[in-house]
Amino acid sequence: MFGDVAFPSSGFTCPFVPLLPIFCILINIYLLVNLGGATWARVSVWLAIGVVVYLFYGRKHSSLMDAVYVPVAHAGEIYGRRSSGDTLA
Repeated sequence: MFGDVAFPSSGFTCPFVPLLPIFCILINIYLLVNLGGATWARVSVWLAIGVVVYLFYGRKHSSLMDAVYVPVAHAGEIYGRRSSGDTLA
């Protein structure tokens, strides 16, 4: 069934697909399930702190803060292009 399909070689192949990725996912799920409640609490607190810092720092120091957003409908006016429906009235 798959023998007649030619896939281009990108130089990298992963062995045992899809068995190896599925096996690795199952192992990681097993490890996560076996973590203690105190560990999950610490991770949750640090995650919440990280999200708060990310949001507030990002708002203050964003390079897009001074960006000008132009609706797509008006982009032609900025770049000097006219759509086929525009007229020079």
